[in-house]
Amino acid sequence: MQDFRRLQVWARAHALGLEIYQETFRWPRGHGALASQTRRAAMSIAANITEGCGQDGATEFARYLNVSLATAAEADHHLQCAADLALIDRRLHAGWRAELTEIRRMLAVLRQRVLERRR
Repeated sequence: MQDFRRLQVWARAHALGLEIYQETFRWPRGHGALASQTRRAAMSIAANITEGCGQDGATEFARYLNVSLATAAEADHHLQCAADLALIDRRLHAGWRAELTEIRRMLAVLRQRVLERRR
């Protein structure tokens, strides 16, 4: 078990999740379902890292990192839909997409390191 707050990837995912969470409340009311799904996915990236840190053992931690990776991909999809529907500015979307790509890279590296330590 480790302190998730010490992980740079958690800090970045947490900050991005908060930013996206706040932005979705600016979307028109007719897009509530997409806003809700986007909020949930964006906030779940860091939440899954946190949950993984509370697990006993590297295998379980790596499993939660996999879930976090999948959730980041889901958030990316929802944000693409929001951009296509002109709910978010293209520049904002590009910045979030770049950050999600970096978070996913960091998660993959961390997962690999966790699994290597297990051996």
